Parts: sequence; C-alpha cells; structure tokens
Amino acid sequence: MSLNRQEQLMLNHMKVHGGISTRDAVLKYNIMRPQSRVSDLRSKGYNIITEMKYRKRRDGTTVRWAFYKLVS
Repeated sequence: MSLNRQEQLMLNHMKVHGGISTRDAVLKYNIMRPQSRVSDLRSKGYNIITEMKYRKRRDGTTVRWAFYKLVS
C-alpha cells in the first residue's frame, strides 16, 4: 500500500510533532482538504483520532479547528 505525497507529508508531520492541525496542513504543506487525507490514511489502516480545539478571539468569537493525532 503506497501513500500519495500529501498523505506522506501529513503522516510524517504527525510522527515528528505528535499531530497536525488543519491550519498547519494548509499553510505548511498546501493541503486544501486535510480531513480527506486523514480519511484516506484511516482507510489504509492508520489509527488517527480527531481532537477539536477551541479558542476565543479578542472580539469574543470562538474559533474551532481539528487536530489530528496518530495513535500507535
């Protein structure tokens, strides 16, 4: 089973840094649909969990994003 370039980039990042956020996937690797790459990795047998992160902005609105972690 081979991985495409985007899958490999995300997988390597998760192994080195413990996980990857949707923002990092887009900004660092130009992966526009990281959730699809995670789905592809899961279908290839990788155990990846999704944690939702939240942060309040100064204007009071809440920002939320996904953080993907590889479980060994």
